[in-house]
Amino acid sequence: MFPPNTPSLLLPYLQAYFAHDLEEVLACFAEDATLWSAGLEAPLKGREALRAFYRQTLPLQEKMKLHCIRSMVLGQEVVSLSELTMVLPSLWSEPRHFTTITVYLFNEAGRIQDLRMFVDVEGAIPL
Repeated sequence: MFPPNTPSLLLPYLQAYFAHDLEEVLACFAEDATLWSAGLEAPLKGREALRAFYRQTLPLQEKMKLHCIRSMVLGQEVVSLSELTMVLPSLWSEPRHFTTITVYLFNEAGRIQDLRMFVDVEGAIPL
């Protein structure tokens, strides 16, 4: 399901995400992790904030189309360039096709410490 060049640091998160497994997704994050995403007024901090975010967004993944263009690794950091088609509730209520750059910073234990998702909002195409 994932491109052969998918960084090993990212695989547990992606596998849990696409399995719709909320608890496994959360287990991929450090207890004090931070998540920034377009449309959020402030970063989400800690697993309980992440739980609320993923409880809302995981069900939307069933209709999501993902094309991972490229991932790059530098130490404990992964940058992923992707194209997605889905609803992003923090930005719009109907599906759109858009480009994202997601930056993951992993701690020494291999858990996501910081996730920042940049969305090309202006270039998003309504479907």
